[in-house]
Amino acid sequence: MRAFVVPGMSPVTFVDGVTQAIAAHELSSYVSVTLEDDQLVARISRLGTTVLRYRVVVHNDGFRAELTGHRVAPFHTPFREGFERVLEQVVEKAGGSLEKHA
Repeated sequence: MRAFVVPGMSPVTFVDGVTQAIAAHELSSYVSVTLEDDQLVARISRLGTTVLRYRVVVHNDGFRAELTGHRVAPFHTPFREGFERVLEQVVEKAGGSLEKHA
């Protein structure tokens, strides 16, 4: 997922919602989403660590997050599409919408 938009919500509120969604699915022991300065950082830590970094930019009444970098653990490579689908579902559940063309 290269970019997504979250209308009507601050990055802090979004991260809180995502954290609650992760906890509800009992993924919090190995999945986290944090806000570090102007970046959202998603980490999957199980048999290696995959990190996705998104730059946060104010967009209308919310924000837009653009993928700026990623590091995929070697063991995670075969599961990358699955990770992306789950991340997309979490973003949508938390109120965001994907920008597939970006």
